[in-house]
Amino acid sequence: MSSARISQLSPRRLLSSLKISDSQVLQSLFFILLSFVFSALDTTILFYSYALQILVSHNHDRRRIRASPRFVPRVILVTGVGTSRGLALARTFYLAGHDVVGADFEPSRIPVNGRMSRSLKKFYSLALLRGGHGAAAYAEELLEIVRREKVHLWVSCSGVSFTIEDAIAKEVIERRTECKAIQLSVKLTNMLQTQPLFIKHASKLDLNVPDLHLVSSRSTVHKILHNSDRTRYTMRSVSRENVPLQVTVLPRSTMSETYQHVAGIDISAKNPWILQQYIPGVKYSTYAVVVHDEVKAFVAYPSLHSQVHLEMLPSDAALSKAMLEFTTEFVARTAQNMTGHLSFEFLVGEKVTALGKSVEKTLNLMECKPEADPGLLLFRGNELALAAAYLSALEPVTYRMTNGNVGLPKALAVPKQSMSIYWHANDLVSLLLHPALRVLTGAQSLGSLARGLVQFLQHILFWRDGSYVYWDPLPWWWSYHVQWPGKFLASIWEGKGWSEIDVGNSTIITKEN
Repeated sequence: MSSARISQLSPRRLLSSLKISDSQVLQSLFFILLSFVFSALDTTILFYSYALQILVSHNHDRRRIRASPRFVPRVILVTGVGTSRGLALARTFYLAGHDVVGADFEPSRIPVNGRMSRSLKKFYSLALLRGGHGAAAYAEELLEIVRREKVHLWVSCSGVSFTIEDAIAKEVIERRTECKAIQLSVKLTNMLQTQPLFIKHASKLDLNVPDLHLVSSRSTVHKILHNSDRTRYTMRSVSRENVPLQVTVLPRSTMSETYQHVAGIDISAKNPWILQQYIPGVKYSTYAVVVHDEVKAFVAYPSLHSQVHLEMLPSDAALSKAMLEFTTEFVARTAQNMTGHLSFEFLVGEKVTALGKSVEKTLNLMECKPEADPGLLLFRGNELALAAAYLSALEPVTYRMTNGNVGLPKALAVPKQSMSIYWHANDLVSLLLHPALRVLTGAQSLGSLARGLVQFLQHILFWRDGSYVYWDPLPWWWSYHVQWPGKFLASIWEGKGWSEIDVGNSTIITKEN
C-alpha cells in the first residue's frame, strides 16, 4: 500500500483496508501502552542489575572452568535464541565455559531478545522459511554458519514448526562436517510428531496409549461415535493449529447437540482431524535429552495449555520416576541411534482397583513433541550438569551389552533443587490488570482480585522469571520494550489479527481475519 493511499484514508477505513478489527487494534495498542507505562520501572531494574554485577560476580565458575588446563572449550550453535528455551540454553553453555553462537528468524525485521544476550559470541539472523527459501536453503545457511564459526555442536530450539527442516539440516551438517547435532533424524522426527504414526508405534511397543482415529469426513466421525461403546472422544486438527482452548467431549448429551457440533467443523480429505479417546485426569509434560539411545537429562512438570507457569515435579517423586522409566523404555525399544530432544505429554488418570478399596494412578501416553521443551528452564541453577548432558554427544559412542532388561540411566542430569518459573508480564496482565477491569465492570468479585494479587506477590518473591537473570538482564528488558511492541505494531500494519500470546516462545499466534 503506497503512502499516498494511506493519507487519503480515515483511521476506520485504514483499519478496514488492513483487514484487522478495531478491537484487535485496540488490544495491540493497549499492550504497547502498557510497555511504555512500565518502561521507567523496568529500565531502573535494568540499571540496578548492571550495578549488582559490580558487587556480585557471575563469571566466577566460568573463569574457573576456562582456567583449567584440562578444559577444552567448544563452539556451540543454538538456534531459536529468541525463545526462552533457546536463551536459557545459550546461557547454560556460556556458564559452562563454552563459546556460544546464536541464530534465529526475525520476522518483520524485529531484533529478537536473544541477540542481546551477553552469553552470545556472535548472532546470525536467519532468512525466513517462505517463498523460494525452503528446507534445502535453510540447511545450507546453517551449514555455512557451522563452517564459518567452526561449530562443534548444534542445538536446535526452533520449535515444532521447524522440526522437519531442522532434521533435514542435521543430516546435511553431520554428513558434510564434523559438527554433531542434538536433533532427531527426518524419519524419526516425522513419526514422533505425527500423532497417528506415533500412537501406532507406541502401540506396537505395548505402551499404554489412547484410542485414536484419523478422520476426514463427518460421516466417519459419527460412525466411530455410534460404535464407541461409551468411549468418549475429543477432536483437533492434524495441523496442530486451531487447538481449542476449551475441549469439547463427544458425544454430547444429546444426538442433536453432537450433530450440531460436528457440523461446525471444517473437515475434509485435505483437512483431516484427529478423534482421540478422552481420558479425564491431569496432564504432565516431560523434557528429556537423549544421546545415542540414552536419556541424559530429564524433568517432569504439570502441563497447562499455555505454559506460562512451570513447577517441576521432584525427581524422587514416584510419578516423576514412572515417567522417566517410561521414557527410558520407549527410547530403548525404539533404538534408532536417537540423539535429540524428546518431550512427552502424559495424562495421569485414576481408577478404582478390583476390590474397590483403593484408587491407583494410570499413566497414559498422549503425545510426543521432538523438540526442546520449556521444561529445560527448570534446570536453572544446574546449568553445568545440563551442559554436560548435551556435550556427551561429542564423546565416542560406546555400546553396552545388556541382558535385555531396560534400566534407568546411570549418568542422568536432573534439577537438584525445587524450581518454579513464571513470566512477570503475563502475571501482571492475567492476575492483576484483567481481573481489576472485571471488578470495575462488576463481572468479578474483589476477593478474586485479592487472590490474584497474593499469587502475583508469591511468584515475584519465590519463583524465577523465565527470561530475567541479573547478570544478563538486557534480553528481558528488550523483550518487553522493543520486541513485543514491535510485534504488535507489525500485526497492525500487516493486517494480522492474533488469537494468543505465547510469552515463553516470544511469539504472537496470528490469524488472517
